[in-house]
Amino acid sequence: MTLEANEFIRRFCLHILPSGFMKMRHYGILSSRNKAIELNKAKEFFGLKKWQKQKVSWETIAREKLKINHLQCKKCGKNSLEIIQTLNAGRAPPISAM
Repeated sequence: MTLEANEFIRRFCLHILPSGFMKMRHYGILSSRNKAIELNKAKEFFGLKKWQKQKVSWETIAREKLKINHLQCKKCGKNSLEIIQTLNAGRAPPISAM
């Protein structure tokens, strides 16, 4: 579909929420608040095993899913990286006025 610039901007702006509104991304069975309770009720109805929240570290995901060794240097290929300096922010980022 080809649109005039003004029409494209008009349609795009329809998706911008007014100040103070929040977009709801998940609701119903998959909402964060109800997930463990409601999803388990649905799974029980269909005879499936219960859903449980799993805690997986980012290192495990990098190693098993992405096949990345997070300890290996990309330049020299050695399998040990050392933290030589930690930078702490001097202050929090500024808060924009609405």
